[in-house]
Amino acid sequence: YIDEFLKNHNIAVISTVNSKGSPDGATIYYTSKKNFEIYFVTPLNSQKVKNIKLNKEVVLTISDEDQKESIQLRGKAYLAKNLSTIQIFEIAEKLIKGSKETNILPFLKQSNEEKVAVKVKPIEIRLRQYKETGMGEKLIQLS
Repeated sequence: YIDEFLKNHNIAVISTVNSKGSPDGATIYYTSKKNFEIYFVTPLNSQKVKNIKLNKEVVLTISDEDQKESIQLRGKAYLAKNLSTIQIFEIAEKLIKGSKETNILPFLKQSNEEKVAVKVKPIEIRLRQYKETGMGEKLIQLS
């Protein structure tokens, strides 16, 4: 179910920790792969990248308002430095194809900036389902 949830959504909030130890949040467009790995493309000089270089631990939050469900994916983020420009654009193309609103993808508006692909390898996934009877929660440890 979690794999389908991730594939059926493409927008998440990534939370990182900045140099002062404070949390930062940013909205990203992502694509998911096997083992619940998440990929996204962002400018190399973005605050997300600066924070990930300092601390690889991140949390992704993906919500479905209609179904009253959310996934919180805790993991480590890695800059995919060994990817070629072509591979980065292939990931971006998948993001664009998966998006319902391709004309507003930030990636398209930042075409002159150097990009990097980021891979998030999950350590744990928390599925929350909000129902009239209360909240249900399932925790999956991956490593």
